[in-house]
Amino acid sequence: MIEFLFDIFKEYGSQDAIIWKDQLDSLGLVNMIVLVEEKTQDKFGKSVTIADERAMSQKNSPFRTVRSLSEYLFTLLSKEGND
Repeated sequence: MIEFLFDIFKEYGSQDAIIWKDQLDSLGLVNMIVLVEEKTQDKFGKSVTIADERAMSQKNSPFRTVRSLSEYLFTLLSKEGND
């Protein structure tokens, strides 16, 4: 999963790179969310919504680093497969 996101975020260079606030402003975050959702649909054939109440209510934002986003996306895809 993390490799999939690195293909999208090559310029960040590290799985621990901060993507929210250091790399993206609020509009950039919205664009990134749309891109990740579209690429996830294309690659895995599953539609996910990564910016939802669950994501926003977490103590540590899943949008903070590539690693945290990867873990969150993996959780969503795993849950999707079990529904």
